[in-house]
Amino acid sequence: MQLLGSSTSPYVRRIRALCLQYGLECQLDSIDIFSPEGREQLKEKNPVLKVPALIDDEQTIYDSRVIARYIMNKAGTRAFSWSQENLLTLVDAANDSLVTQLISIRSGIDINADNMFYGIQRERIADIYQVLDQEVLNGAFDHSHYPTICLYCLLDWAEFRELKTYRDYPGLSAFVAKYQSSQFFIDTDPRN
Repeated sequence: MQLLGSSTSPYVRRIRALCLQYGLECQLDSIDIFSPEGREQLKEKNPVLKVPALIDDEQTIYDSRVIARYIMNKAGTRAFSWSQENLLTLVDAANDSLVTQLISIRSGIDINADNMFYGIQRERIADIYQVLDQEVLNGAFDHSHYPTICLYCLLDWAEFRELKTYRDYPGLSAFVAKYQSSQFFIDTDPRN
């Protein structure tokens, strides 16, 4: 399998970590999605213009959640429960808002401006972090499953990009401490 994306993307990292967890070989084809050449390369494989895209023989899949289901199917694992789907929705919503902030910063836009769009992004992120903190404390992320991978990738990426810290949340802090020594997180660390 070939994974098209950037090694610093939290969405790419979660798929790489999932493949490592299941022992599936997946080669990262790293591209600079912000360069004109990278955008063209991405457009050829993924009309959604998002990373990652997974290419497996003749099959191309465009979205990380769908890619995860594809990989889990290949590994003979069952799909997500409804509660796991809700956890993924929380993580993805926070991640999408944070990516929007990063792209805005790189575009020279003041994300701290007092306007409705960025106000909603800040509110969404803060509220979701609070809910995720409680979900961790309630045990929703006690097992190493895909939602756990996604949460770790979100928290570590937001910290890495200096967008949002998890350190103000006791559950999230304990969660990162628990999983940061997992080999699949070490092997996919965007700092390396």
